[in-house]
Amino acid sequence: MARQLYDYWFVQFDFPDENGKPYKSSGGKMVWNEKIKREIPEGWDCMNIGNYAQCKGGYAFKSKDFGNEGLPVIKIGNIHEDYTLSMADCLKVTGLYNHQFTTNKYDLVIAMTGATIGKFAISPSKYWVNQRVGRFDLGDRPLERLGYLFNSLKQQYFRKQVFQIAGGCAQPNISNDQIDSILILKPTDILLDKYNKTCMPLLRLLIKNILEIELLIEKRDTLLPLLMNGQVSVMPSEVNCDLAAYFVILG
Repeated sequence: MARQLYDYWFVQFDFPDENGKPYKSSGGKMVWNEKIKREIPEGWDCMNIGNYAQCKGGYAFKSKDFGNEGLPVIKIGNIHEDYTLSMADCLKVTGLYNHQFTTNKYDLVIAMTGATIGKFAISPSKYWVNQRVGRFDLGDRPLERLGYLFNSLKQQYFRKQVFQIAGGCAQPNISNDQIDSILILKPTDILLDKYNKTCMPLLRLLIKNILEIELLIEKRDTLLPLLMNGQVSVMPSEVNCDLAAYFVILG
């Protein structure tokens, strides 16, 4: 729904006008924007991504920093095409207190090098950000501003810009400053706020589902080896107990 609404409002420009009618289809005035070489609604402009949410680079962790405890570290390989993070079996870091290199829940991270360049994902929790991963700074309440940026980055022109910038290197590579310089549309503040508020419950539900899946995967990975070597058995389904009690450690 959020992506379809983005297409209606910010691609086709058929957002509701002052009479509740689709703007462009109802004859709303369009003006030429020289920066992006196209017509946009009157009163709109374009802006650098960095003016909406600055992209900040991650930390160059050393091998000695990694361990089995602490916060997980997002590396470029953790970022998937479906805009999610896969943090299973990831390395962790403890003892570093520079929160400039951590994500908040609902922050957006992006791969800045290699085959994964331009892929981005929503962070469902607090993580460290590794070198060559960028974090978009959406402020203290990222969910309130996430919707517009998230769906702007899904547009084909964004990946095209990333590949054009990175294309001159043997190893595809883009800096946070170069990401900040990419242009996106700047609608009116009222419309931008309305769109972000529409996206909030959908994004909240998305992250809730992701966290539940992560928990189930963690439980599966813990219990499966125990089941296979006979340390755990499954109680009959007719036993009246909750899910957590289905598994009995034989000892």
